[in-house]
Amino acid sequence: MLARLRSRGHAVSTERLERHITFTHEIDAVADLNRHLAARVREAIEHGAAPVVLAGDCTACLGTLAGVPAPVGIVWLDAHGDFNTPDTTVTGFLGGMPLAAAVGRCWTEMCASIPGFAPVPEDRVVLFGVRALDPREADLLHASAIHVIDGATIRRHGIRPALEDALTPFRNRGADVYVHLDLDVLDPGCARANRYAEPGGLTPDEIIEAVRTVGRQARVRAAALTAYDPGFDADGRALAAGLRVIEILAAVMRESR
Repeated sequence: MLARLRSRGHAVSTERLERHITFTHEIDAVADLNRHLAARVREAIEHGAAPVVLAGDCTACLGTLAGVPAPVGIVWLDAHGDFNTPDTTVTGFLGGMPLAAAVGRCWTEMCASIPGFAPVPEDRVVLFGVRALDPREADLLHASAIHVIDGATIRRHGIRPALEDALTPFRNRGADVYVHLDLDVLDPGCARANRYAEPGGLTPDEIIEAVRTVGRQARVRAAALTAYDPGFDADGRALAAGLRVIEILAAVMRESR
């Protein structure tokens, strides 16, 4: 679902995107949905709205990024790296690869079929709150130019200092930002968003502080909240946290325009 938050006031319009052709396989479905999503995000921005994508998994980043005018950077909040490739994954789970695809490390032909898509330079990517990496995925990240801010670094330095240092290249180069929030970045002791939640995560207040910090350092052009599974949110706390974050994101996107 794509929510369009107008740059002035609080008016919101929503649009549900679904496949227009019969499902065949996962990769085909991802490419098809992201082609439609890119057009809708681009249209929203051209009409002065602030697009917020609500998606089942993180592959929606590809269409969202394709709809944002370049240059753009990424601030990616997630318990996981999503930086596997078909050569490193041990599960074949496509949802573990979207950040790698976004920077051009895999699925290059599929991504090229999404109008407007261009790989994001790795030094314009901040991975924030990560705490669960596969061994080969960790090796890829450590050898990359991505700014990785894990849970231990956040606890040691705090949300704002850790992020502000990583966002220096954004300020220096004038890149706009796409904020990607996988709700399993939440600590499951505060709220459990899905089956993949890992201990040692962020509180809702810490996520909001992170979003506000990004908004002070760069212009947020688009955002996505992903991976919410109501079947694991029996008490509704993850939903409540997500709604709070959407409200803050809307305010940040208006103020940074």
